[in-house]
Amino acid sequence: METSECSIKGPIQKECASGCGKTWAAYEACSERISKLVDDEKANCLGQFLEHVQCIDKCVAPKLFAQLN
Repeated sequence: METSECSIKGPIQKECASGCGKTWAAYEACSERISKLVDDEKANCLGQFLEHVQCIDKCVAPKLFAQLN
């Protein structure tokens, strides 16, 4: 049975997410600050979230492509 790319990527992402705790903490801190703001509807934590995703992707890419070769 052949393994799909998605079934390989999921576990690698979970493994890599543990190494990106610093970016996740920054996102959570931002989210907490934003939740306390009542008046500012435009405030968001998109930048922090994207930094976290980028951290995970940077870790996943070489591991995933090594398995796909």
